[in-house]
Amino acid sequence: MSILNGTRRGADEARYRSMIESAPAYFYLAVPEDSSTLYRSPQAASILGYADEDWNSNPDLWSQILHPDDRQRVLSEFAECGRGGKPFRCEYRLLTKTGELRWVRDHATLVADPSGPGMIVQGVVLDITDQKVAELAADRAHAESDDKSRFLDNVFEHAPLGVARAGIDMRVTDANPRLRSMLWSGDGDMVGAHIGQFLAPEELERVIAVFVPLWKGTVDRIESDSLAVRRDGTRLWLHWTATTVRRPDGRIGHFLVMFEDTTAKHQAEEAALAALAELERLNHLKSEFVSVVSHEFRTALTGIQGFSELMRDEDMDPAEVKDLAKDINLDAQRLNRLITEMLDLDRMEAGRMTLRSASVDLNALLVDAVERARVGNPGHVF
Repeated sequence: MSILNGTRRGADEARYRSMIESAPAYFYLAVPEDSSTLYRSPQAASILGYADEDWNSNPDLWSQILHPDDRQRVLSEFAECGRGGKPFRCEYRLLTKTGELRWVRDHATLVADPSGPGMIVQGVVLDITDQKVAELAADRAHAESDDKSRFLDNVFEHAPLGVARAGIDMRVTDANPRLRSMLWSGDGDMVGAHIGQFLAPEELERVIAVFVPLWKGTVDRIESDSLAVRRDGTRLWLHWTATTVRRPDGRIGHFLVMFEDTTAKHQAEEAALAALAELERLNHLKSEFVSVVSHEFRTALTGIQGFSELMRDEDMDPAEVKDLAKDINLDAQRLNRLITEMLDLDRMEAGRMTLRSASVDLNALLVDAVERARVGNPGHVF
């Protein structure tokens, strides 16, 4: 019976040793006073690369391969455990024999020394490098995500354009200060307001039609110009862009809408169109003016030509010649006045002439006009 018990005990010990030596951890025994190593299971060599002779030849090896940033903290907590304080529970980094860093989780406690009087520290070290690397990567990703969120929030708050988040129902869920100053005034908040209330009534139907492809998901971005209405009733022109922001499952989450105040641009375009229309009107007046002046020149020249031909081809007494010469002189004076008036007009356009008002004999002007017309049109009755 004792042989059987001894055999069973030996088998149990072998299984226990096999389990210890194949676990992704190593067990150790250490002196409480100075943390020097008494025993480490074989797995320590596969995790850290140090053989038994390394530990035997250097009892302080463990403290020496602690990461400098962890050493003081770890040794302090280990010393507290060795003095009979709380159990040693610590995560830290160790430098392997090949120069790599390994993260470990160390659990140890102070127990009675089974080989004699006194106490020893008994512990287990688990290699958690893969887990720690994943945690650190997750922490970095989370930090980067937080930084990105803060950056986007900062851009949202300080953007020179008006920016709003709008739900599928077109109600504002968030608006930056620029948009509030652009469309909102007074008490309250524009969050919850429908975007349609900021559109001119004549614009609402057209904007809804522009938004339809975005609602259907056939496009992810639209833009347009719209006449908008501020809360106080004043109007302004906005160039806006709406972009779909989707949820992880691909469904539409909300719309990001950016607004640019283009009122000054529209006013400049309207002023340019008005100036162009005025220029066309002036060109038309100029054409009419040239036509009238040409007619006046032709009338005077026709009279001069006709009277001179009569004097050349007909036998006339001196009195008749004198009358025709008088008419020729009047037409010449008329041409001279036309030329003088055109030069005066040019000086007026250039700002080189000062106009002064004076009395005019309208009857004399009418008589003169009739006489000139009679000479140029002998077949007409005046």
